[in-house]
Amino acid sequence: MDLSILKGTRIIAVDIETTGLSIKKAWIRELGVSEYVDGKFVREGVGLFSGGVCEKGAERVHGISDAMVEGKPTFLEKAASFCNVVHGNGKPADLLGHNVARYDLPIIKKFLHQAGIELKGN
Repeated sequence: MDLSILKGTRIIAVDIETTGLSIKKAWIRELGVSEYVDGKFVREGVGLFSGGVCEKGAERVHGISDAMVEGKPTFLEKAASFCNVVHGNGKPADLLGHNVARYDLPIIKKFLHQAGIELKGN
């Protein structure tokens, strides 16, 4: 497969699991990222976060209970770390994910805003 079209790109694949469906009310329970540079896999990471009370329907979907995240930091407390990954070496990555523009990114940006952090380029 010719991946030359991806030369010079930096892509972060993002997926979140939340406490519910409402963008305004949901807390991030899990965040997973995979980084690709020039079309090649570089690294990945997953974090579990506390905060909010998980709706039973959401818990049935992702299987992350309130007890599993007890004592974990909130995403708000780790928001700067996420931005460091996305902003990389001064070149913001393009974000990729299923429904990321309509669901994941608005929730992520909500918490970044609360933390006083701006996500540049997305």
